[in-house]
Amino acid sequence: GLVDVLVGLPANVAERVQASIAFTSSPAIAQFGERGRQLVLAAQQAFVDGVGNALLLASGVLVVGAIAVFFLAPSRIRVTDAEEIASTGAELQAPAEA
Repeated sequence: GLVDVLVGLPANVAERVQASIAFTSSPAIAQFGERGRQLVLAAQQAFVDGVGNALLLASGVLVVGAIAVFFLAPSRIRVTDAEEIASTGAELQAPAEA
C-alpha cells in the first residue's frame, strides 16, 4: 500500500503525499525515479480505494434510509382523517400554482 512506498522517503515528501494526492503530480516526485513512479501509482490506488469505500458506505446509508422511509412513512390517508374531512364538509384542495 501507500505506507509501504513511503518508507525511506524524506519526511516532508511523505507528509505531503499523505496530505494530498495532488502532490504526487509535482516535479519533486520525479527526482525519485522508479520509486517516484511507484509512489504515484500507490497514491492513485489509495485514492480510488478511498472513493470506492465512501461510495459503498453511502449506498448502505441510502438503503437503510429507504427501508426506514418504507416502514415509517404513512402510506395512506387514515380512516379517521377521511371521516373528519367528510364530517366538516371540508374538501381537499390542490396546492396553488406559482
